Amino acid sequence: MGGISPGEIYNELAKIREEIKNIKTQIHSVEDRLDIYSEFVETQVKPAVGKITVKPEKQEEEYLKEEQEPELEEEKEPGFEGKKEPFFKGEKIGFEENIGKKWFSRIGIISIFIGMVLFLKYLYDRHLMSPVEKVGLGIFVGLVMLVAGGFLNNKKYEKKYEYLSRTLTGGGFAVLYLIIYTAYNPYRLIPADIDMILLGLIIVFAVFLSLRYSSMVIASEAFFLGYIIPFLGDISEYALVYATVLTGGLVIIVQRKGWINMAIGGLVAVYVTHISWLYGNNQPEDFAINALFLSIYFIIFTALAYTIRKPSDEAASLENFQSVLFKIPESYHGILIVALNAIFSYGLFYSVINANYKIYAGLFTMMVAGVYLCLAYAALNKNAKELFAIYLTLCTTFITIAIPVQFNYQWITFAWAIEGFVLLIMGFRYKALGLRVFGNIVGIIALVKTLFIDTGLGAFDIDNIFKSTRVFTFLITIITFYASSAMYFKNKDKPEYESKFWEYYLIGGVLLTTLILALELNDGWITIAWSIEGFILLLLGFRYNERIRVLANIVGIIIIAKILFMDTGLRGFDIDNLFRSTRFFAFLIPIIIFYASSILYFKNRNKLEYENEYWKYYLIGGVLLTTLILALELKGGLISAAWAIEAIAILIVGFRYESSIVRKAGIGLLLLTIVRVFIFDLAGLETLYRIMSFMVLGAILMGASFLYSKYKDRL
Repeated sequence: MGGISPGEIYNELAKIREEIKNIKTQIHSVEDRLDIYSEFVETQVKPAVGKITVKPEKQEEEYLKEEQEPELEEEKEPGFEGKKEPFFKGEKIGFEENIGKKWFSRIGIISIFIGMVLFLKYLYDRHLMSPVEKVGLGIFVGLVMLVAGGFLNNKKYEKKYEYLSRTLTGGGFAVLYLIIYTAYNPYRLIPADIDMILLGLIIVFAVFLSLRYSSMVIASEAFFLGYIIPFLGDISEYALVYATVLTGGLVIIVQRKGWINMAIGGLVAVYVTHISWLYGNNQPEDFAINALFLSIYFIIFTALAYTIRKPSDEAASLENFQSVLFKIPESYHGILIVALNAIFSYGLFYSVINANYKIYAGLFTMMVAGVYLCLAYAALNKNAKELFAIYLTLCTTFITIAIPVQFNYQWITFAWAIEGFVLLIMGFRYKALGLRVFGNIVGIIALVKTLFIDTGLGAFDIDNIFKSTRVFTFLITIITFYASSAMYFKNKDKPEYESKFWEYYLIGGVLLTTLILALELNDGWITIAWSIEGFILLLLGFRYNERIRVLANIVGIIIIAKILFMDTGLRGFDIDNLFRSTRFFAFLIPIIIFYASSILYFKNRNKLEYENEYWKYYLIGGVLLTTLILALELKGGLISAAWAIEAIAILIVGFRYESSIVRKAGIGLLLLTIVRVFIFDLAGLETLYRIMSFMVLGAILMGASFLYSKYKDRL
């Protein structure tokens, strides 16, 4: 009878079973390769970021070739931290599953930990168990939680109970921390050194499992519940040692896995622990312990900032410094670690020094600035651009703080102005926008202090020049502002929004210059100094930029206002006491400068856009001041004669340069002279002076008529 025999069926089934076994073996091999590659990428230890691209429809040889020579993707700018990982690898889960599997387990383990603490306290208060029994019970509970976590972490259950298993493991470590800690404090069952060794071993095991399973949950619960333990009783030096050891283990995990959030949490936790201890231990005899532990914390987190960063293939540069401080890329958390470390360490150190050795507070701050300068140099040598930028920023910040802490208030502005200028120099030298920003901030602070505080400092005294603090403070600030303006003006390689910074520094320099001249000089000499200042600005404006001329024109308006409303009452011309003739010189110098400014504008009028008529305004100002000073310094008919001579001179200039406005100014002045002669001089002067006024006026009017007749073609 035909058909398939049972033996043949059995053989076919055996072949199928063998093929299925081979397929499973191949699948496991592929999964192992993927796991290795995933861990390889996550730890970021290779020199270049590579990615194996699997493409369909290729032969086995091509796949092997791709595995041997992976395609390289463009490497992104490295930051302080590695790739951010979720608490657990795997697919995203829904809201309900997230609450049920993850948060219920986390809240549950915290609840168990709190219950364990309350239970031990209950036993302690009522003396229901001996210390040995309590410690033994606690160790048993902790080990049970570890074993349960390990059991659920078995491959058979991993995907199903991974959240619960790792939560139990982290909670078990926290319970063991608690029990071993209490074995010495408060029970004193074992010596402190033995207790610390046991705690160290538990921490090592916690680090091992956290790295083994790449689990942030194990690390988070094991360490951050561990930080709570010292706060359950009185915080002593032993608690500081415990927190330091715990932090060391945490840093090892962060350095290997790049879990920066845990580093930030550990930093805050260890410093908060120290603050709690410092609250009752800030006496001179505690200074050595404070300095020791604060130095250890600082070194730990400073080293972490270096080790968690992957070296860059680019040359050291500060061109992207602004991205570190303002765009906040992936290095954000790393910068936060450095900044928090600086704030906590300096703040606590300063509180200790200021309470016990106040005279050294400024010196200590300068030493901190020096430490950060050394760290910046080391970072530059390691091509760590982000670290270099943040450390250099901290260096300048602490220098700025040290100045008011250490120096007398009259020298603070002096130092700040120099510091801001140095920051700008470095910012342009290294193309570092961040440094320039800090330089600008320091410059603004120096300007505000100079304007609102330093005006009351000691005035200039030639007999006691070293106490003339105001003039030196203003002088240094003015020089740095003008130099900063020149740097910004000449440097073309800067962002668009910095294109007007040179104007702001120039305005600040002019403002300070104008103010110090008013403070240090008297009466008419202020007007003379302002006139010279304005003319220099005008020359620079024609040489470099029209915006400088705007400032010169503003100074000119201020000069006119001061002369008209303040300087007319000054002491008149006295040939026997020439240098006390302040009114004469207060008018003479501005008149010369106004006429010279008018000539400058006139000669450049064709090159100017909206300023081509400004020469007329300066001319009118000069004529006005000349006419006024002649009226103030002369008497009687001499005034009319002087005005008439001035008018004919103006007419000559008007015909020479074919300017209607100049000629009209001369005509106006002649009309004013005629009015004065026929109304005032005719009635008030003696006969001889009256005759002279009319004769001079007549001759000048005839001369004016002659000019108009001769040059009528130029009208």
